[in-house]
Amino acid sequence: MARKTQSTGGDYESPAWTDDWYSVTLKEIVSIQPEGSSGYNGKALKHARAELVWTTEDDDWIRDWVSLTPSLMPDKTPTACLGIMCALAGKDPYQAGQPWVDDHTLEFGFEQPGGEPNSRNWPVAGRIENGVRLQLRGTPKPTNQGRIVLNPEKYKTAANGVQRAAQAIADVAPMPVSEDGQWAWNGSQWIPNPARG
Repeated sequence: MARKTQSTGGDYESPAWTDDWYSVTLKEIVSIQPEGSSGYNGKALKHARAELVWTTEDDDWIRDWVSLTPSLMPDKTPTACLGIMCALAGKDPYQAGQPWVDDHTLEFGFEQPGGEPNSRNWPVAGRIENGVRLQLRGTPKPTNQGRIVLNPEKYKTAANGVQRAAQAIADVAPMPVSEDGQWAWNGSQWIPNPARG
């Protein structure tokens, strides 16, 4: 779908956003603003913030400003940061343990209860970086420029994220099968071919 932009001399055509789930890839980390820096309208930021640009399968862009506070809000919904972390790690935000994120590298992890707070020895579960995939959903909102943008609100694991990892393991060491396809060699003996169901 071709879009004209200000730089090509035409008007920008807003995508027809809905409140459906979109499969997206992180295209760019535009900036990471430290705590206390000047934010929107010149106010100092209470927490570090990352500006992310996601792209959909149709090459539409979604800009996402994420406060780097991985926690549950007072109404018990996950913050955007926690939602992204759990989506990338394949975890339930309500059972993930104590979440942490490094506001310089965007590495993140989850410490189980009893760990030492603020320890850099906590295990790294992943990193928010260009190329990561997940699904997001949001609310379409008009801008002052008359465009419609999608305000991301919820995140979940990419539709094929967990299956892709399992398939990659299976692709590395496929089981040899008999000529008729009924039997597979598991490394020590012939067994009924599991691929045949």
